[in-house]
Amino acid sequence: MRLVLSTVLMAVLLCFCCTAEAAKRAAYPTGYTAHILDPNPVAEPAEAWFLDNQCNVIGPANVNGSSMLNIWQPHKKVTRLAAAPDEASYYIMAVMTWNVRPQRMNKHDEMLYATDGSSVGVVDLLTGKTRTLGKLPGIALYTAVDINDNGVCVGNACRGLESGDPTLPILWPRNGKPRLLALPTGCTNGHANGINSRGQIIGNAWSDYWLYEARVVIWNSDGTIASEIPPTPEEVMLGTAPSGQMISDNGCILLRAAWSYDLVSPTGTRTLIAYPVLGEGIFAMNSHGQLAGYDNEGAVIFNPDGTRIHLPPPIPGAYCTAYDVNDDGVAVGSALAPDSSRWVAVMWTPSR
Repeated sequence: MRLVLSTVLMAVLLCFCCTAEAAKRAAYPTGYTAHILDPNPVAEPAEAWFLDNQCNVIGPANVNGSSMLNIWQPHKKVTRLAAAPDEASYYIMAVMTWNVRPQRMNKHDEMLYATDGSSVGVVDLLTGKTRTLGKLPGIALYTAVDINDNGVCVGNACRGLESGDPTLPILWPRNGKPRLLALPTGCTNGHANGINSRGQIIGNAWSDYWLYEARVVIWNSDGTIASEIPPTPEEVMLGTAPSGQMISDNGCILLRAAWSYDLVSPTGTRTLIAYPVLGEGIFAMNSHGQLAGYDNEGAVIFNPDGTRIHLPPPIPGAYCTAYDVNDDGVAVGSALAPDSSRWVAVMWTPSR
């Protein structure tokens, strides 16, 4: 009797586990449909870089030989140039063009920008309205990094302009009054690289004396240290250190390791996602931990379990890149036709 009950219990557990895993897989779109976004009447279509959960899309368009930020609102059948000030548009486009780091637009269509390194501001890309964030005494240089859906911002600060001056992670709460993030014992430098809507911040910290043993740091919303991820023994042996890139609302952490992008789940499981050394890249993460990027086949959505969804080209044979994915799995990016030198803006919607 006990054996029968054990067998039944095991079958129920297996059925539950399989059902849960199937439900998890079903949560990800299994197919996509590609759409070329309508061109602006006064601009050539270019690239789609950012989108929110209402599918407002932002990206650069060429107007008389100059790049300007364009807005697509397919649900309203509206396409127009953004009203953002030139300094904000230039900063956003420069950072994305030179691929210094992935930028992020929050659900209120706000992004960060820096003015000559001396100050940081927030711009609403739909209305063009801006607000300037506060400064700290003794800081000579600021870098704008990320803004979450609650308007909380992170960046990096430097007390001087010399190459040996330490870089310090900085937090701007919603009131705009900044404070420096705590550094682990023995660390003299740090970088903030991303913030989620819960206020958790991801970045790195290191010492001038052991640059190659930097550790990934997760900060609480008040700027205190929540946890650290030290380099693995292999990374120490290779003289490299992981970099904390992004953190999703559900606690997934994207790491740039020595040869790969790895995703660390909230339970600590580390999954290999992509190989940048093989020409694979990642630009954005949604609140569920899904990632938008590309591999040698084109535009890709990388799922947290390591699976990939290759997005179809809107033009046969076009090479595509995905730059952003929202919480509904809608993605945006760019496509280049084989017989063209002109990029077009693309939206991919789940077809399931």
